[in-house]
Amino acid sequence: MTWASFGARVLSFALPVIFLLPRFSAEQMSIWYLYISIIGLMNLIDMGFGVTFIRNIAYAMAGVKSLEESENVVEDKTNKTANPPNKILLKRIVSTMRFIYNRIMVISFVIIGIVGSIILNKPIGLIPDALNAWIGWVVIILTNSIVIRGNIFSSYLQGTNHIALFRRWEAMMFFAASLSTTLVAIKYPTLLNLVLIMQFWAVIGVGRNWYLCKKVLKKDFVAFNENKVDKTILIFLWPKVWRSGLGVFIARGMVEASGFVYAQISIPGKIASYLLALRIIQIISQLSQAPFYSKIPKLASLYAEGKITELVEFAKRGMQYSYWTYTISFILISIIIYPFLDKINSTTQFVNMQVWSIMGLAFIFERYGAMHLQLYSITNHILWHISNGITSIVFLLLSILLLPKLGVLAFPLGLFISNIIFYCWFAALHSYGKFNMRLLIFEMNTSALPIIIITIFVIVCYQY
Repeated sequence: MTWASFGARVLSFALPVIFLLPRFSAEQMSIWYLYISIIGLMNLIDMGFGVTFIRNIAYAMAGVKSLEESENVVEDKTNKTANPPNKILLKRIVSTMRFIYNRIMVISFVIIGIVGSIILNKPIGLIPDALNAWIGWVVIILTNSIVIRGNIFSSYLQGTNHIALFRRWEAMMFFAASLSTTLVAIKYPTLLNLVLIMQFWAVIGVGRNWYLCKKVLKKDFVAFNENKVDKTILIFLWPKVWRSGLGVFIARGMVEASGFVYAQISIPGKIASYLLALRIIQIISQLSQAPFYSKIPKLASLYAEGKITELVEFAKRGMQYSYWTYTISFILISIIIYPFLDKINSTTQFVNMQVWSIMGLAFIFERYGAMHLQLYSITNHILWHISNGITSIVFLLLSILLLPKLGVLAFPLGLFISNIIFYCWFAALHSYGKFNMRLLIFEMNTSALPIIIITIFVIVCYQY
């Protein structure tokens, strides 16, 4: 169901774009990609928080007496019967989650409203219909604040391991959104119309998750209406919440920032070209997350129950499927993207193969580091702010140094190098050490062959 959901999400972006590329100018496409990037950045403000709550809700469902137990788990080889869910602890977590999300909504509204307006000011100024573009931006700010607040419902559904239910409905709605957005792209192709239909489905998604939570929780749904924050839970969770939130925001934000910076210094055609490639590689990356990230609540439950050996095997399978999903998707897209854009008479050109190939290599190593970091984070010891912070500093310095000489190639090359020299080994070192995994044995069964195949493919492609 997670694959179906992510696939439908890809379709909701790709299908309308197929019809927009021949109809929109490069300037308009640049703004559309920037809209999508900023929406992604707004959602990032929540992503780290959401993962933290999903993990700790899973602990409560595994029957821990307190969240402090999650930091002192000892492997249990007795295969004892699992404890029943701790509903009292669950309500305390959900009440605290509601308190935090109310504040995330306000903070994101202010920050993104200011920063996004600055980013969009120059590109919007280059198109004739600037007023409607600004109206569309206001709609995005208002509706996405609702979406961020509504993420408490999706976090609950995933934390209680109702992932199939959640993803099934998400897939259906993304599919409906892709069809309706495509219809608008064909019949009424304006930036404002596209924003209105896209954000309509985003808000509907919040209502859908609320209904699913009500169905799952039944009488316990009152937990979402409690105004009292549990200070003990808040004090315990807050360090983990802000470290996760900051770490995710920095990691994804630095990639998105490359597009924002390029939008200020380059011409519309090149901006649209880079943003299209960036969006496609992120879609491939997100699609490859499904086999592993859908298992996070289960991994957290196994850890809370002390089933470490089973946890490692479970994580290994998820990582393996994730790497192969990325590798196959990247190679297929690399083969078809250029003839496809020519076939539809796209006004936006794609980046050259050198830029695209390095981008593909950079992101598979990003996936390597991210999955090991997620695995280690099952222990409730969060290092995202350190790993992603240092990686971002290295990426920023390399991009600044390389940009005058290499142009847009500086961004993927900077990401690749920063992942190799710090992010990957830092994340893997912690997961190997915590779960007593042997590097060669573990990676031979997960990442080795996909990375070798992509590396060979990239070396060949770089010649063209």
